Amino acid sequence: MHSLTKDFIQGNMRLLAMVNELSESLIVVDREGRIRYANPQFTKMTGYELDQLIGSFGQEFLPKGCWPLHNTAPGEGSKSDEMRLACKDGSRFWVTVSSTPYSNKEDKEVGTLITFTSINERKQMEENVKLFLRGP
Repeated sequence: MHSLTKDFIQGNMRLLAMVNELSESLIVVDREGRIRYANPQFTKMTGYELDQLIGSFGQEFLPKGCWPLHNTAPGEGSKSDEMRLACKDGSRFWVTVSSTPYSNKEDKEVGTLITFTSINERKQMEENVKLFLRGP
C-alpha cells in the first residue's frame, strides 16, 4: 500500500468508513492537490487503480484547466461544476464535481473532499431535447 494512503487511512478511519459507503465517487486531496485517497466507486468509475491515483495530481482524468477546482481559500465553502471526466480507457463522460474543504483536529484546513456524480444520462436527454427543438 502506498505510504500516503496508509498515513491517510490511519488518521481518518471513521471518515473512510463513511465515504466507502457512499454511492458517489470520491477523492481526497491534500492542500497541494495530490490525491491522498480514492474510494472504490471512483476507481470503478474511472478504471484507474488506486496505486495509479495516490500521489498524483489528477491531470490524467480532468480536463486541462479544471483541476484547480479543489483549491479553496481558507474559510471558503464548497464549489461545484460540470465537466467531462476521462477514464483510463480514454472514454469520457459527464459528471458533476463538488468540492468541500476539510479540516484537521486543530480546525486547520488540510485538504478537500471531491465527489463525482455521473450526469451522462441527463446530458444525453438535454442534447436530445435540443435536437428535437431544432426540428428537421
